[in-house]
Parts: sequence; C-alpha cells; structure tokens
Amino acid sequence: MHAAIVDDSLATRTILANMLHECGVKVSEAADHDSALSLLRSRQDISVLLVDWQLTPRGGYELVHAIKSEHRFAKRRIIMVTTEAGIDEVANALEAGIDDYLTKPFSLQNVREKLDLISMMAA
Repeated sequence: MHAAIVDDSLATRTILANMLHECGVKVSEAADHDSALSLLRSRQDISVLLVDWQLTPRGGYELVHAIKSEHRFAKRRIIMVTTEAGIDEVANALEAGIDDYLTKPFSLQNVREKLDLISMMAA
C-alpha cells in the first residue's frame, strides 16, 4: 500500500509518516492542495490519502472535491484527518466523498484500524 499524507503541518506529516512506515506502508507527502494534486497525477500507485481537513490556504473539503471530480482518481480512498469530529463536520466530509476519518490526537492502533478498514473496502 502507498499512502499520501496531505497536511500543512510538518509535525503531523512526520508523526503520521512514522506510524504508516511502522505499518509497512510506503509514504509520500504534500503540504498543500496543489502539491497533493501534482503528487496524485505523478504517482499512480497511491491508493489512500490522509487529508487534513483544516488544510490551508484551501481546506480539505476543496481538495477532496477536486480529487473526486477527476475520474482517474476514483479508486483512491480518502481518510480525513481532523481535530473536529462533530456530526456536522463528519457529515460534510462524507458528503464530499471521504471514506473514513481519523481524529487527532491519534495512536498507532487508530492508524492501523483505519488502514485495515480501507483495505477491506478496496477488496
């Protein structure tokens, strides 16, 4: 599995990358909306994205919408990474097209569970 972490926080990207590596996942990183789309266009093997919902300057909602609007990205799974997991935020994210969400702070066990779920969805 190859995952892309899209987060404007280097600290969050580093923590998530370390956890994903521990799970045996290959990792690429992007710090913003445009870099994420460029990464997806250049790397066909990325199967899952972990997207910060509070991404700046454009939010995660806009990125998810852009990803879902490109047919060639249709099979890519998206996990929203957020500090806010209220019902409205999750509903908006699901409406945008995410497959699951991961609430900060997260643990290695949380990350493993999400990856297992995403793997089952892809099968």
